[in-house]
Amino acid sequence: MQTSNPSGPALLQRFLTTLPNGVLVWQAIHDTGATPTDLRLTMLNPLAERDLGRPAVDLLGQPIDRLFPHLSEDGLLDRCRQVIETGRSDRFAFRYTRPGQSLPSWFEASVMRFEDGLVVSYTNITQFRAIAEAARLSSLFQQAFDASVNGSTVYEAVYDEDGQIEDFRFRLINDAGLRMSGYTREQLLGQTLWQIYPATGINGMFGEYVRVCETGQPFSGEKYYPEYDIWRDMMVVAVPGGVLVTYSDTTAYHKAQEAAHQQAQLLHGILKGVPVGIAVVNARRTATDDHRIADFSIVRVNSLFETVFGPAAAGQALTAVMTNARESGLFSRCILSFQLNEPQEFEMSHFMADQSAGWYRVSVSADGDQLILAFTDITELKRAQLTHYHQAELLSSVLDSSPNDILAFDAVQDADNRVVDFRYILQNQAKRQRTGRSDEQVVGHTMLEIFPIVKVNGLFDEYVEVLKTGRPFRQDIPFDYGHGSGWYNVSAVKRNNGMVLTIQDKTAEKEAEEKLRINQRQLEQAFAGLKAANEHLQQFAYVASHDLQEPLRKIQSFGDLLLNQYTTELPDTAGDLLRRMQNAAVRMSALIRSILAFSRLTTHQQPFTSVSLSDVVAGVLDDQERVIQQRNARINLDALPTVMADAVQMQQLFSHLIGNALKYVHSGQSPVVTLTSRLIGGAAIPETVLLATAVGRQPAAEFWEITVADNGIGFDEKYLDRLFQMFQRLHGKTQYEGTGMGLAICKRVMDNHHGMITAHSQPDQGARFVVYLPR
Repeated sequence: MQTSNPSGPALLQRFLTTLPNGVLVWQAIHDTGATPTDLRLTMLNPLAERDLGRPAVDLLGQPIDRLFPHLSEDGLLDRCRQVIETGRSDRFAFRYTRPGQSLPSWFEASVMRFEDGLVVSYTNITQFRAIAEAARLSSLFQQAFDASVNGSTVYEAVYDEDGQIEDFRFRLINDAGLRMSGYTREQLLGQTLWQIYPATGINGMFGEYVRVCETGQPFSGEKYYPEYDIWRDMMVVAVPGGVLVTYSDTTAYHKAQEAAHQQAQLLHGILKGVPVGIAVVNARRTATDDHRIADFSIVRVNSLFETVFGPAAAGQALTAVMTNARESGLFSRCILSFQLNEPQEFEMSHFMADQSAGWYRVSVSADGDQLILAFTDITELKRAQLTHYHQAELLSSVLDSSPNDILAFDAVQDADNRVVDFRYILQNQAKRQRTGRSDEQVVGHTMLEIFPIVKVNGLFDEYVEVLKTGRPFRQDIPFDYGHGSGWYNVSAVKRNNGMVLTIQDKTAEKEAEEKLRINQRQLEQAFAGLKAANEHLQQFAYVASHDLQEPLRKIQSFGDLLLNQYTTELPDTAGDLLRRMQNAAVRMSALIRSILAFSRLTTHQQPFTSVSLSDVVAGVLDDQERVIQQRNARINLDALPTVMADAVQMQQLFSHLIGNALKYVHSGQSPVVTLTSRLIGGAAIPETVLLATAVGRQPAAEFWEITVADNGIGFDEKYLDRLFQMFQRLHGKTQYEGTGMGLAICKRVMDNHHGMITAHSQPDQGARFVVYLPR
């Protein structure tokens, strides 16, 4: 027969009453079917009794929907039924208005099935950000033994050729034996013991069966089967031709003994290692007639208690160990718990050995002449609460400083979990000012109650979709808050079972956009007129340049005739003037050709084709061969890329760049011209290139950087802005020939190809002209 350890469970029960957990045990109520229709309260601890605000005698037997009617509304009662039906434990939070409180408290409940009912353990989590870890409760009850614990089996002896018993065959077995064996009657009858239980020889029972069968002496006793981890209380007697084995399953008893032992060890381990300081004390009464409580004597403490409050020996006064017991209110709470026989719970501060302040949640529970004190360290929680308070203040300040309306909502759902409305839970200062409604007028009310128009204009459906899909919603909408219609950008983001709504006033922006559109149309019309005028001007420049060539050629021809035929008849002064006129005519012809070339860059553009820059440069060098030889120039040429471009314009570009490099050198100096190229992208592209090439289009991801460097006279970079303008020269006409159009043509070519040209130089240090062509 199973026995119990009176000290272990009793001490465990006392320890459980000190924990800040309420415990409710519910019994399922069934209708004609198997589905539970309700739950009836069958057991509760003192903490739960106190939280419910009524004595246990008035609570026991009450159905759950009468004690907690909101559980059905929140769908939690269905979850409790599912725990009973499936056996899977559940955990959820619920709210309950405790007696004497105007606002509901929040509790976290752990629900598990027990027989045909539930055990609900809950913790008050109203003031806590995290669920304190606590030692798992040991099982409150043990499973009852199977009603039919006695099995009976008749075995027939099986002999070998020498007349020795070699096995036993199943002949009869009762229902209890079948249940304990795990087999059906058809699977056993006719089979032998060795076939069904091959480990029989190992556990020694086969020999006992043989001895009883041969001697007729019965066997009784308990037997452990390690191969099956079971215990059997057995009686074996001889019957004609075999043995009768009667047995009961005592595994549950032995397991219970083992569990009780483990439970006692667990309790010892909990007292030793649980993160709660535990002290058991006795009341010390005065010798006077009133026998009032003068102090409390230490009976037992755990190691954590001594770590916090110092060493404590049995028999020592509580106030001697905890010197601030009276000032902190602990002493008076102990007396109150002892006199009322009710648990007490409160918070107290305590200075540690290093003088740092700590906070503890104290639970006091009376048990006869003893009190059990439990001290839970909540210092970090207090600090976290303070941090949370400061963070909440900071968040409120941030929200109130935003110029946008910010609101938070919780979804309101019907019985089918469909969203039927949204309830205000927060609004910022901008929203209060825009609508003129205070928090008291808004928080707790619903969206459709205050702004029913959102159901009409479709915004409500968009908000429901945000909650279903989790995808944010953002849209500009017209709306009238009662101060005239305006435009607002509405942004909705899912938040748990609700959403955060941000509303930005975009009325001024919309008005500005409309003005911008009007200005844009005006600019487009002006640009079209300017473009037409520019085209007419370019056509005029082309025609004028072309028509000017004819009279200029006649001036040059007549001048040549005068110089060739009448030089001897003209005075020297007239001949010099005539030669100056001819030189001016040559320069004017070159200038007209340059203007004509510049005009053609705009009016005669060709579609881009694949152009090998190496071939283009080779052609330019052929054209400049005489100059290269005359000036003893050296050309260093790297491989150049193939690009999409206008071949004629590329020829003009490199003709001017190489021609300038050969021209602008000191007298007697041999020119050295070097052409290199490389492909650049990403951070290697100069910002000036990106800005210059991104006008009206997306800048290229990669560019060919082509450099034409020389060893010539160079220039001061302060004149860089003038360098690529028309008719700009940095040197006199008598020093170096030219029209001042070459680099302007180069820049126009690069503009046509969405590229850029720049230069780097110092006087007498040569020059580097860098061309950037999109790849």
